[in-house]
Amino acid sequence: MKKSELKKLIKEEIINFLLIENKNQTKKIFLDKRKLTQEEFNELEDIDPTPQKKYMFWMAKEYIDNHISFDDLQKYITEYDVLLGKHKIEERDIYKIKSFDELKQIINDINQRGSASLKELENEFSVIRNDKNLYIVSPNTYEASRKLGCSRFAGRGEEGSSWCTTYKNRSHFDSYYFSQNITFYYILVRGDLLKKIKTELDSSFEMVAFAVFNNGNIEAYDKNDKKLTNSQIKEFRKLIQI
Repeated sequence: MKKSELKKLIKEEIINFLLIENKNQTKKIFLDKRKLTQEEFNELEDIDPTPQKKYMFWMAKEYIDNHISFDDLQKYITEYDVLLGKHKIEERDIYKIKSFDELKQIINDINQRGSASLKELENEFSVIRNDKNLYIVSPNTYEASRKLGCSRFAGRGEEGSSWCTTYKNRSHFDSYYFSQNITFYYILVRGDLLKKIKTELDSSFEMVAFAVFNNGNIEAYDKNDKKLTNSQIKEFRKLIQI
């Protein structure tokens, strides 16, 4: 048997195994325990566009727990699979997407962005200040926030920033930025000012993320994602003069 034929056979065996395993798990947990009827089970199987039926268990849970209709599941699962094939979705494991609402938000956001490239989206941030003492930016897209968190504001080294708005899962940024209309400012302190900050406050204030609400309220987090008190925010702003 040729090497290419062997690879093809192994791939087919893996697909067959996953197909059986996903269906078996869905059957065992939902159908056998009468949380799904046979008709509902068959409908979910038909909706899943993958040969491995890799979305079936996730859909069954959403259908039962959150009463998501078959029509909505079909619409968004199909679109998710298409976008996944086009490499337009960062989260490739649907089981890390916690709910149908989160999936819907991810897909709708991608559609709203249209045909903008990833590079264009990563560069969607405003530089507020850039001098020897301060680098202050405000991200306008999740992609920009993610890029900044993995580069200039990578407070945990290779792990990136500790701020949830820079995580691989975009739900935090989207919820704050789009749903709550919060504006973010990421502040990097350097030069002589950093020495002063370390002396009068703490080294964790080297990087600070500000969240400014519509009503003018402010929250701030140091580079370890520890929330600053109002007095700490006031002292920090006084030291950097903003």
